[in-house]
Amino acid sequence: MPKFTINKIHCIETSESGEDEIFFKFLGNDVLVSLPKQYDIDDGQIIQVEVMASYKGDLTVELWEYDSSSPDDLLGSITVNENSKGEYTSEANGDGGKYRITYTVS
Repeated sequence: MPKFTINKIHCIETSESGEDEIFFKFLGNDVLVSLPKQYDIDDGQIIQVEVMASYKGDLTVELWEYDSSSPDDLLGSITVNENSKGEYTSEANGDGGKYRITYTVS
């Protein structure tokens, strides 16, 4: 099974004033995820993470911003398949936030 690893997240601009509380959702077939969690991140901050998922076929990874008083906000998504081996950087620009996500598919 291929493995998807998020290496780091760079917050260029949060989606709201102050810190964003971000988390990832993994969508696909036979997805096994290593303890995903929520991260507090602010403008200009880079967080080194190692969130991993094994999968079959295609995998969609969504970046979300948690809101306690309203529905959570989708900031962006990445879709990879079994043949997408390598290291990549992708941008997420939803709901006013701007993020750069570095990840590896192996």
